[in-house]
Amino acid sequence: MPPSKLPTVRQVLSVFFYELHSCNNVRDAARGTFNNVKALWSKTHVPRINDDKAIIKIESLYKEWRGIRRHQDDRPLTKKAEARRAAFEEGLDKLFDVSKKDADFILQYMESRASSEGDKKMYQEERLFFADQCGPRIGTSGAAESGDESESEFDADPDDPSYVGSPLKAKRGRRNLLTPEVVEAVDATGMSNRAVTKVLAAVSSSVGIPVAETNINERSIRRSRESQREDSAKNIMAFFEPDDILTLHWDGKIVPSLQGNSSQDRQAIVVTGVTTTQLLGAVPVPNGTAREIVNAVMGQLEAWKIKNNIRSVSFDTTSVNTGWKNGAAVGVERALGRDLIWLPCRHHVYERVLEDVYHEVMGPSLGPEVGIFRTLQKKWESIDKTQYITYATYAISRRALQGDREAIIKFCEEHITGSQPRDDYLEFLELTILFLGGIPSSGVRFRPPGPIHSARWMAKAIYSIKMCLFRKQLGLSTTDATHLLQVTIFIVKVYIRGWFLAPVSVSAPRNDLHFLKELILYEKVNSAVAKAAQNRFSAHLWYLSEELVGLSVFDEVLTDDDREKLVQGILSRESEDDAIKKRKLDMRDVPELEIGDLSTTSTITFFNTLGISTSFFQKPVSEWKNSDEYRHGLLITKHLRVVNDHAERAVKLMSDFNKCITTKEKSYQNLLLNVENHRKSLPDVKKETLVSKYDQ
Repeated sequence: MPPSKLPTVRQVLSVFFYELHSCNNVRDAARGTFNNVKALWSKTHVPRINDDKAIIKIESLYKEWRGIRRHQDDRPLTKKAEARRAAFEEGLDKLFDVSKKDADFILQYMESRASSEGDKKMYQEERLFFADQCGPRIGTSGAAESGDESESEFDADPDDPSYVGSPLKAKRGRRNLLTPEVVEAVDATGMSNRAVTKVLAAVSSSVGIPVAETNINERSIRRSRESQREDSAKNIMAFFEPDDILTLHWDGKIVPSLQGNSSQDRQAIVVTGVTTTQLLGAVPVPNGTAREIVNAVMGQLEAWKIKNNIRSVSFDTTSVNTGWKNGAAVGVERALGRDLIWLPCRHHVYERVLEDVYHEVMGPSLGPEVGIFRTLQKKWESIDKTQYITYATYAISRRALQGDREAIIKFCEEHITGSQPRDDYLEFLELTILFLGGIPSSGVRFRPPGPIHSARWMAKAIYSIKMCLFRKQLGLSTTDATHLLQVTIFIVKVYIRGWFLAPVSVSAPRNDLHFLKELILYEKVNSAVAKAAQNRFSAHLWYLSEELVGLSVFDEVLTDDDREKLVQGILSRESEDDAIKKRKLDMRDVPELEIGDLSTTSTITFFNTLGISTSFFQKPVSEWKNSDEYRHGLLITKHLRVVNDHAERAVKLMSDFNKCITTKEKSYQNLLLNVENHRKSLPDVKKETLVSKYDQ
């Protein structure tokens, strides 16, 4: 027989606060509370959600209580806050429901399958009892039945030892100020346990709480941070709702080991989708081999239970990733047991192009730093920033850029007014406009030079332009000045457009074909530079492949005729190459080549892998926008990440917090998840953002 009652929200809160006084830890209090809840629910046959989700639900109830209790001062409540409080109070005497969504259906099913009349009657009684508990609770005792108008939880003080009849006496030095919100904030700012101890003591004193009554000490804070960090990370994983179609990203870096003085390779692993961007982890891979990368990736996919959602992979174009036989991308496909769409990082490809151009003109670097840029660093403070010179000063740049100047300035201004993920991207655009004799809408400003390591490709672009702007004040030799000018002309005339358009997925094939054609035309300006760029870029024609050219079906900049030609190729043109992931082209054919010439019957794999219906192919291109199948495909393809910036930002995150707060591997992984989650919920420190996060 079922019990006479199941606990209400009010009763659950009462037990929770009793437990919280005993253990002073939210997660432990929620576990203790759930054990009491479980004892009653276990007497019924009503199917429950799993224990972890029930515990999280108790924690969420406590968090909601705290959010409403925060408005307990003399200020009048807003209508929204008043409505939230009223709704919460109204629900206090309702069932604290930990049943599955389809609990009634399951009971009905069990009743229909019961082998005896006694069992059928039992399940029938269970259904009626559960319906009563979810509704009027006529058969229950307690506050709802006795009419006991007990004190509202909002007016009670959980720090009062008499609260909800607790027999415990107040314990000296047990008051906890390190709430989950505080832990999240101090972790995200990289504060050490000692720093947190000092700050909390000062805050406690300033708000009138004697430090002696708190649990503020370095050891307690360390334990509390680790515990709450783990709880938060579990919540992030438990409530993660991935899109059906995800792109898997990974990128690595050698960083100091958490323990000891050695170094180790770590791979930051991220997934993205239409509405999803989630760091999965930053996993150590001792030797950085493809097999270890695959094992690390698969371990995270299994832990997050999203193996079936992965449809594409994004990675840097290093051989460890792109090897046809034993590369990491092939390894992930084998481990998942299906083909995936490869989305090699377009920014990485363009970085390699600029690197080869720079080496062609300036020669290889003889050390880890680019030597010529030291001149800029040393003389920067003495330079008169108002006395810069433009492209018009040099005859070679006037001839090369005069006809394109207005179009390039317009392109740069359009991207300045947009959102740029990094400050150096914005500086790149501003310097280009200044070199062309324009004035950026953001004003004339010059940032001081930073690191000059040869691995920093953006430094090659930015510093080359800067040194051309201040050539006379830097005292460059004629040879050095000429070489830097050659690099700068290539950057401004050809490269900048390709770089800033690289993240746009649906136009990737069109932009790459345009870039190839521009490189051929650039032979008239500088044959050696053009050939160096062609050789590098032609080895990375991933987005002109038979598979990825399918992106152009959704490129609405193309004419209807171009897209119709693409579809005809998909339906009828036989493939001439077994390697559909990357294309090889004869540069002599490129000037006459069009996007519609590149699709074949193998292109259909792009649509099949991403689950995009091609039924709209049967309609005229002008009617595609009215097709649900086309709109679905456009939504998916526009959100494919064709640059690996998300993984690179995760690498930056793992580097910044390496050995920063913890040297324990598990706690470090939890830390990264929590910091990323905090940055999502608090992207800036504007007042409205703070109010939205903490006062709602």
